[in-house]
Amino acid sequence: MKLLINLYSPVDAFCGSKEHFQPLFEIFGEEQCILAESKEHFKSLLPEAEAIFCWNFPKEFYSLAYQLKLIVTPAAGRDWVAPAPSPEIQVEFSSFHGPMIAESFLAMMLFFNNQFSKQLELQGQKTWDRNACVKRRLLKNQSLLILGCGNIGQHCAALVKTLGMKLVGANRRGIGEGDFSYAKMSELSDIIE
Repeated sequence: MKLLINLYSPVDAFCGSKEHFQPLFEIFGEEQCILAESKEHFKSLLPEAEAIFCWNFPKEFYSLAYQLKLIVTPAAGRDWVAPAPSPEIQVEFSSFHGPMIAESFLAMMLFFNNQFSKQLELQGQKTWDRNACVKRRLLKNQSLLILGCGNIGQHCAALVKTLGMKLVGANRRGIGEGDFSYAKMSELSDIIE
């Protein structure tokens, strides 16, 4: 199987280099596992690829990939890879983002709720004002609406539930796997007051 890898990203943390894929090179060998050096190089190798590991795959690339059977992407959103034109092409999306993004979400929510930017500013001024953040409130019993509520939303929900927040998940169908209520996206105007 010829595996083509194209995980270039302008964000260093998301950019895959040859050493990241060394186990794949050891399994498939240098002839069967190729790391694209550029977008043009990637496109030129598409006709030979049976499997692709990439961030994104636009619709027009399918017509270049005659032997394609599998696309694997670490991207969290399904909009990064165009739907396959044939059921013979399997597309696998990542599911590892949930815990990582949920922690970032919790950090941001606590940062803004606790007015840490104001506290840091006062700290820089060596001002210790106990009344500076009087608008802060406990998150317990506050309501949170999670739009989408897929894998990432489920992880976010699990963290904020430990704080005692009331949750509503919203998606197209109005049903989900979490142990909280769900609403359809089309009904959001009834929920948000």
